Amino acid sequence: MIDLPFTAFEEVEEGFVTAVQEADWKVKDQEFIDQLQRNVHFNYSVVKEEPQNWNAIWESGFKEIIIDSFCTIRAPFHKTSAESTYEIVIEPRMAFGTGHHETTRLMVRSMQKISLIGKQALDFGSGSGILAILAVKMGANPVFAVESDEQAVVNLLENIRYNNTDEITARCNDQLVDFPTTIFDVVLANITRNVLMDHANELRRITKKNGTLTLSGFLSKDHDVILQTFKQADFEPIFFLEENDWIAQTFKKL
Repeated sequence: MIDLPFTAFEEVEEGFVTAVQEADWKVKDQEFIDQLQRNVHFNYSVVKEEPQNWNAIWESGFKEIIIDSFCTIRAPFHKTSAESTYEIVIEPRMAFGTGHHETTRLMVRSMQKISLIGKQALDFGSGSGILAILAVKMGANPVFAVESDEQAVVNLLENIRYNNTDEITARCNDQLVDFPTTIFDVVLANITRNVLMDHANELRRITKKNGTLTLSGFLSKDHDVILQTFKQADFEPIFFLEENDWIAQTFKKL
């Protein structure tokens, strides 16, 4: 169903809830659902929502995130009293990466164990830019942030300004071929299992020998296939962290 024009999936006790813009739903999509239901037993219902400013509603519920005592992630309208080593200000938009998802927190916690001072770093699939911004605050310079979604890049640039992290160079694409070979000391990639696996060889090419690669965006059931794929790409597993079935795995480039 991922190939249908749904914009999001949310797991609930009875199954899942998804959403689609009415104008995007075509006859062929309904035919697919009807055919699927003939082969797989399931029930579904459709609820039509009145138009609302969903982004504004989502933003109003944005809460600051405190990750251990290491990093606080807050919106510009928050006044935090948290005493964290690093503070990141994120304008809450719909770009992925606000600290509210397990994988972002796992990546931040993994970065506590990585030396970034004076390192050249890449945040691949940067979303809102949390990891790139944190890398700069931890001493990395320069830092590149690659994101394929144009609206996410707008939010990324906004967040770079909020955090005075001009060391970050943002690129709007999903390609790594433009980077020279063995350029990065540290690569951070919080995307999805398939994207990670599809880019394993390119990540090998751009990572320096003894460099660090930290990945997340995949579930514990996919951990073995991630390990296998990246071992074949000359990465040695160092450590991993887990939260609610999500994994962040850190490797060393051989």
